[in-house]
Amino acid sequence: MLKRHRSRRLLNSTNFFKNNKSRYRAPEYRDLSYIAIDQNDFNNADSISDDDARAYYDRNVDNYRTPERRNIKRITFNSTQEASDAAQKMQNGQSFAEVQAELGLSDADITLGFFNRSQVLDQKLADIAFGLELNVPSGAIDGDFGKMIVVVDRIEPENVVSFEDAKDLIKTELAEDQNSREMINTVDAVEDARAEGSTFSEIANKLNLNLVRTGPISREGEREGSTVPITDIPEQAAVLDEAFNSDVGIENDVIEVGREGFIWFEVTNIKPARDLTLDEVKKRVTEDWRQFELEKALERKAEEIAQMLRDGQSIESVAEEAGLSVSDVADVKRGTPSIGLSGAGVENAFLGGRNHVAVTPGILENHLTILQVSEIKKGSGTLAEAETGAVSESLQNDVLTLYITRVRDREGSSINAQALEFATDLDGQRGGHGGGQYGF
Repeated sequence: MLKRHRSRRLLNSTNFFKNNKSRYRAPEYRDLSYIAIDQNDFNNADSISDDDARAYYDRNVDNYRTPERRNIKRITFNSTQEASDAAQKMQNGQSFAEVQAELGLSDADITLGFFNRSQVLDQKLADIAFGLELNVPSGAIDGDFGKMIVVVDRIEPENVVSFEDAKDLIKTELAEDQNSREMINTVDAVEDARAEGSTFSEIANKLNLNLVRTGPISREGEREGSTVPITDIPEQAAVLDEAFNSDVGIENDVIEVGREGFIWFEVTNIKPARDLTLDEVKKRVTEDWRQFELEKALERKAEEIAQMLRDGQSIESVAEEAGLSVSDVADVKRGTPSIGLSGAGVENAFLGGRNHVAVTPGILENHLTILQVSEIKKGSGTLAEAETGAVSESLQNDVLTLYITRVRDREGSSINAQALEFATDLDGQRGGHGGGQYGF
C-alpha cells in the first residue's frame, strides 16, 4: 500500500513537471575573469616622512593660516564737508555711536560686516580699517565708494595651525595623492598591456594584481546551483550587464568603480540557458507539486463553504462547523483600502448585491477570504472631480467604441498586416500572455 502511494505521488509530480517545464530552466551562465583596482590598494600611509610633511607645510603655510578678521562699521556721507564735520565732532568728544544716533541710523544701516583684509573691496577702507585700534573712529575717508568714517568694534586675531597639529593630516593627504598617482600609472600600464595583446593572467602577474575568476554566474548574479546572489564583484550591476551583452574573446571597456577605482573583465565561457531534467530538480518539483495540491484543496474547501452561504446557511453556523472565525468589516468603500480585506477583497465586495458571496485572496500569503455582503449603504450621489473625470472618459470611450463597431459592420473592414506590423513593431515586442502560476 505504501509502495503504491509513493508510485502515485511520483507519477503526479512527474506529470506536474511535464506540464510546467517553463518553471524549471537553468538560466544562461557566464564565466568571468576580472582585475579590479582601488586607490586604497596602494597603501603609502607609512611612506611619508616627517621631513616630507614639513617641506609641504613650509611651502603651503598660508593654507594653515586664518587671517585676522575685523567687524567694520561705516557711516557714509554725501560730501567731504559732512564727513569732516562728523569727524570733528568725534575729535571733540562725541562717540561714533552718538553721531550715528544723531543721523538716525540703525546698526543694520552702518554694519559693513566681518572681513579679513583681502575680502574688503575698497582698498583705501581696508588700509585704514586694519590699522585702527579697537573702537577708535577713523576720521573722514575719501574711499572708492564714497565719503565715510569707520570704526572697528571686534577683532579676531590671525591664527596659524602649527606643523605638529597639521602633521598627521598632511601625511594622510600626501599619501592619498601618491596612491592616486600610482593608481593612474597602473591604469595606464594595464591599458598598454591590453593593447599589446597580453592576457589577463599575464597582466596580473606582470603588475602584481589580483585576478579573480567567478565561475559560472547568471545575469542576476547567482552562481550555478545556487539561488543566493553574490555581491562581491565591484560595480556588479554594470559588469554583469556589460558581460551578458559581450562574448568570449571580446575586449571590453574598463568600468569605473565609484570615484576611486577601475575594473577590467572578460567573458571566458558561456553556458546557454537550458531545460533542467527531472532528476536535477526532483526535490523542488515535489515541493511545488505539494504546494499546488494544497492550494487546490484550499480553493475547493473555500468554494464549498461559499456555496453553503449561497444556499442560505448563515455565515456564523458555517464558520462554526468548519472551525473558522467570522470578522465584521464595516464601511468598505469602492477602490479604497480597508482593514481586514485585501485589495481584491474590496473589489469583489462590489461585484454583487446584498448577500453576495465571493472567495478572494486574503491579506496573508496562501490565505483565502470568504466574504458575504451583509449591508449596503447608498452613496451621496456626488462624485469627486477626479471620479467625475474618470466616469466621463469611460463613457466617451464606450461611445467611440460603439461608433467604430457600427461603422465597421456597415462598411466592412480589412487589415493590412504589413502596415499593422510596421506600426506596432510586433516583431520586436511579440510575447505570450501569461496564464496562472501553474500549467495544469
